[in-house]
Amino acid sequence: MSTDTNKSDKYNKAVTRATGGEQAIETPTVPMTADVAAMVKATAPGSIAERLSTGKYEAAPQLFKLEPGQELSGILEGHGPDAEFEHSDKLTGVVTTTIVKTWIIADPTKTVRVSILSSAQLDKKLNGFIGDHVTIARGQDVNISGGRRMTEYIVFGEKIAGKRRQWFDVADTERAMIEAKAQHALPAGESNHAS
Repeated sequence: MSTDTNKSDKYNKAVTRATGGEQAIETPTVPMTADVAAMVKATAPGSIAERLSTGKYEAAPQLFKLEPGQELSGILEGHGPDAEFEHSDKLTGVVTTTIVKTWIIADPTKTVRVSILSSAQLDKKLNGFIGDHVTIARGQDVNISGGRRMTEYIVFGEKIAGKRRQWFDVADTERAMIEAKAQHALPAGESNHAS
């Protein structure tokens, strides 16, 4: 590529970014060799659902947007990977990145999973249901002080005999250690000492 073409391309990209216009994203491509071609095929309508219904497969979480008036029920597996969103200011061209936590909910067979974006309210309410069946009902967006908006959520699940839900946030590694200790604990009234 000549130096003039390279400069022109850089200039056009800078103008596109500064004006908030869309720019074609250059994605690297893998050459279609025989090895790659053997791994690629067209997806027939319904074939993925058909394979998942056999019970031999499980799917990674798909991002799902819960709309007002909908509820989602399933096994709350815990925190998912953070979701990143980029926003370009149309006036300044400045690109900002927002990182949002996610939660993963699986169907009862743990075959299909969805990932939903979290909120401060969901982070407080969902902690007590990790590992259990939960229902998340999305209400309306309401105005709160300072001109901000908040989405109302109702989160509930069945009572579990002998288990006290933990509503505060604990790191996933610490939660796993607590659960492991609870599984190895002896029932009340028994001791480790031989009689």
